[in-house]
Parts: sequence; structure tokens; C-alpha cells
Amino acid sequence: MSDQLPPGGTPDPYAPPPAQPVPPPPAAPAPPPAADPYGAPAGAPAEAPAGGYGAPPPPPPAQAATPAYGTPAGYAPAAKSGGTSGLAIAALVVAILGLLGSWFPFLGLPLPVIGLILGLVAMSGDKKAGRARGVSISAVVVSAIALLIGLFITVVLSVLLATNSDTIGSAFECGQKASENSWTQQQLDDCINSIP
Repeated sequence: MSDQLPPGGTPDPYAPPPAQPVPPPPAAPAPPPAADPYGAPAGAPAEAPAGGYGAPPPPPPAQAATPAYGTPAGYAPAAKSGGTSGLAIAALVVAILGLLGSWFPFLGLPLPVIGLILGLVAMSGDKKAGRARGVSISAVVVSAIALLIGLFITVVLSVLLATNSDTIGSAFECGQKASENSWTQQQLDDCINSIP
């Protein structure tokens, strides 16, 4: 039947190839006979002693003894693991809080100053103790940035308040009069618009 051509005379290029016979898969080998899970291990005597559990296992091979203290011969002593001082961590926490609070004029200045002082003291202590100074340096940098931001915002707000004190005072008076005299919104707007 595969020798016949379709009605057009040319074989169909998209036709599936003729099916080839598939040989059967090889048979799986037979599993080994099941060992008795409670039997003696390989190499053990055939009979167990009267206790029923067999002989104890042999001891492990002897290993070279290491000294109970000190550095083994031929090795340099281990370097001190400095860790981080608690003062440096406290300085970094205060510095981060100071950075968050530095955006509030006047109120945001004390925390960066405290963080800067704690960071400098921690850095000095870390240097004397031979510890890493990364956390204390980070506290000093963050505190300095927070202090600069806080000073900038405080100075800008102070200048704005000083140059516009008359305007701010007049607006405050308009608001006070409006609340005392039950002004309408139009009266309040007229008062605020009259401020020079």
C-alpha cells in the first residue's frame, strides 16, 4: 500500500514516514534474593553468641592526638576576631535616627550631634582594641550628613521666618480675628489678600 502514489502522482512531503516495527525492550534482570534484615553482616561468624546480638564492632583506627590547648606546632596563632563594639552599634542607630529626624527644623539637631560624638568615641576605642572600625566610621559619616541636613533646613527656615515675620504675623492676626469674630471665608480671604 505504501507503493501507491496519491492521486497527483507525487508523494506528499508532509506525510508521516512509514511505521517501523519496534523491538521489545530487554527483560530486566531478576532481583537478588532478599537478605535477612536481622541476619549477621557479611564477614561475621555464622552463629551469634548467647546474647543474640553478636560481637561489638571493632574500635575506630587510632588518630594523632592534638594538644588540648594552645596552637598546634607549625601553625601561626589565629588572628583576633574583633567583632563590633556595642558603642559603635549604638552610634550607628543614633545616627540613623538623627538622619530621619534631621528633616525637622531645630528638633533634628541633637541626635546627629550625639551620634557623631558616640561614633568618634567608638572609633577611638575600636582602634585601641584592634577591632574593625567600619561600623563606627559609618556612624560618623551618617551623623555628619544628618547634621549638615539639619543645619541647612534650620538655617533656611530661620531666614524665611526672619524675612517674612511681618507677613506671617499679619496672617496669624487674620486667622485669630476670623476665629474670634466668626468670619466667613470671604472675609478671611479679604484679610489675607490685604497683607503686603
